[in-house]
Amino acid sequence: MKPPCLVTAMVFASPHVGDRFFRSAFCSSPDLRALHVKNAGDIVPAYPQLGYVDVAVPLPIDTGRSPYLQQPGTVGTRHNLECYLHGVAGEQGGARGFKLEVDRDVALVNKSDDALKDE
Repeated sequence: MKPPCLVTAMVFASPHVGDRFFRSAFCSSPDLRALHVKNAGDIVPAYPQLGYVDVAVPLPIDTGRSPYLQQPGTVGTRHNLECYLHGVAGEQGGARGFKLEVDRDVALVNKSDDALKDE
């Protein structure tokens, strides 16, 4: 018999996916982990509200702190995967602000939305 393998999920902008029974089953497996990246102002991770729960460890980001993006942002840009990846690349947490730490082209946030500030 093979030993169990560690499974780690990193989810971005995901809505709630299960109820309390799902959480119980999820938490009963020591080899299952989840990290949930949530952008401030993104409404999708808050839904559905009734009967659903979070199971993942939250990783909060705030693309509103980026000096490269139009502010305050839109529903679309707050939920856009490229904006999420930009946020992960620059989020410093807490009062430390935003500083890009990953060499990632900021123009990628404009692939499907007009998210960059105009020069």
